[in-house]
Amino acid sequence: MSPNELQELIPVAKTLNEESDGINATITDLNRKLSALNIGIEVWIDPEEAGSFQFGYARIDSGKDQAWELALRHRDSRKAKANFEAVIAEGDELMPGPAESLLRAARNVRIEALEVVPLILRNLKQVAERNIETIKRAKQLASEL
Repeated sequence: MSPNELQELIPVAKTLNEESDGINATITDLNRKLSALNIGIEVWIDPEEAGSFQFGYARIDSGKDQAWELALRHRDSRKAKANFEAVIAEGDELMPGPAESLLRAARNVRIEALEVVPLILRNLKQVAERNIETIKRAKQLASEL
């Protein structure tokens, strides 16, 4: 790396830091708004849409508390096992690692996740609608018995 390359990096790093300062505030705001809905549904974005991580909405166990949050998990359980002591893969299938709070992820991962938040919201809506229909059918069946 030449001194010129380092000098060119300085303003880029400064701008990145300024622009990304609000990432955690944005994620926290989204978590607060989603939690207020009390939807209680876990969803994950299809791995092909989210790179090396799955992004989603899940109940996160922080040791003393559990909270519904935007979350991530490694797609490959071998990576997850190395990083988060995940469940061992069975056979040739690779199991995703445990859910982790998006707020604790590296900056570039949090930025990547912000790109798929609309997909997470869409999936939450679709799963909620399916759940509503299932509940209605079960109630109808129960009333007919």
